[in-house]
Amino acid sequence: MPDYSELIFSDDFKEYRKQQLTEIVKHVSSIIQGGIYSEVRAHAELKGALDLAMRIIRLPAKLVNNEKYAEQLDKTIREDLVNISTFLVREYLKEND
Repeated sequence: MPDYSELIFSDDFKEYRKQQLTEIVKHVSSIIQGGIYSEVRAHAELKGALDLAMRIIRLPAKLVNNEKYAEQLDKTIREDLVNISTFLVREYLKEND
């Protein structure tokens, strides 16, 4: 498989990634905040959204063959997950204040 390290660490990809994570947060937030018909469906829909989000978020790690870049990307992915989690918790707390 080709190594996409240069692409993944380019400024263009960083901007794409920022937009991608924003859309993930919007989608998950909409599920958390309502419009759900039942708790069973809400749980299944949220689990599905989070599973897909994790696959999307971790996908770049599968495209990097360079160990140096892989470590850097792993750190970036962990930071992305913390930022998403923090944002979702804050939004939930604001809505239920």
